[in-house]
Amino acid sequence: MCIELSGCSFGASMHAQFTSMNVDCNTESIQVSDEIVKLSGEENWTATCNGKTYDCDYFPESDSNCYLRDE
Repeated sequence: MCIELSGCSFGASMHAQFTSMNVDCNTESIQVSDEIVKLSGEENWTATCNGKTYDCDYFPESDSNCYLRDE
């Protein structure tokens, strides 16, 4: 999957690419923060785009998801 993603956007972080696949934003508009990588391989981060904040996760054995944060 990484090879496929690397061809989608040049210079964008993996978390920005995963976020872009889950929400209606292009990678250049996404700001990623609070990145956490656990020993299990699970990853969590916060993404903002167009004034909206998302809580995102990635599980190596399944998929990535982003959820709009209620503020």
